[in-house]
Amino acid sequence: MSGGVSHIEKPAAQSKRAAHYGEQAEKFRELANMEEQPRARARLLEMAGQYQQLADTEPRTLAHSSAALSLQFSRARTPAAAD
Repeated sequence: MSGGVSHIEKPAAQSKRAAHYGEQAEKFRELANMEEQPRARARLLEMAGQYQQLADTEPRTLAHSSAALSLQFSRARTPAAAD
């Protein structure tokens, strides 16, 4: 069956994705090094860190993401225990 969307990322796609996010992280670090405003520099470094985290993180499968959302939803609906 062609045209279907797979929720499992192939190794080549994982590598390409990680490289892309790593490049974006480096760009944000370079911008931060040029920035003179401390708050803007801090935000750029924060964004660089987030992109680096994406580069370093294994991709999640659809099943894993769905399970995490279900858990969050069930916790949100569970009433707090009375004291």
